[in-house]
Amino acid sequence: MKVPRGMTALVAMLVAWPVMAKTGVKAAFIQGTYATDHECKKLRAVEAGGPKNVATAPELLTSGGFLGWENWCSFASIKASPVKRNGGDAFVAKMSCGEGPEIWTDTYKFARRADGAIDVTVKGKTTRYLRCDSKARG
Repeated sequence: MKVPRGMTALVAMLVAWPVMAKTGVKAAFIQGTYATDHECKKLRAVEAGGPKNVATAPELLTSGGFLGWENWCSFASIKASPVKRNGGDAFVAKMSCGEGPEIWTDTYKFARRADGAIDVTVKGKTTRYLRCDSKARG
């Protein structure tokens, strides 16, 4: 039997919806919008009227989690770490993530730096996120 076009995306959304709805945990230590330098440039290009598609849409980090064109991660739980890292507070979070029809859970480590940046570590890889608020929001 052939599955109608769009049906796969609809099924994926229906499967993901309960997970996304249950993970309404907010990260109080993240105030504003954060992105890597490259992703912040993408945000500025889109805000300037550039095209928004899978190649140009930025992946952003907010108090709700990560959001990209085809992927997302929302906070399921957050715990403060007793160990300070890089001059700032550290947190360990369980996150529910999805991309297309796939949904999984991962553990992320967040470390606020003295300069305001946030280092995010998952699966042994650390990425630095800088404050990159949308011009529309400040």
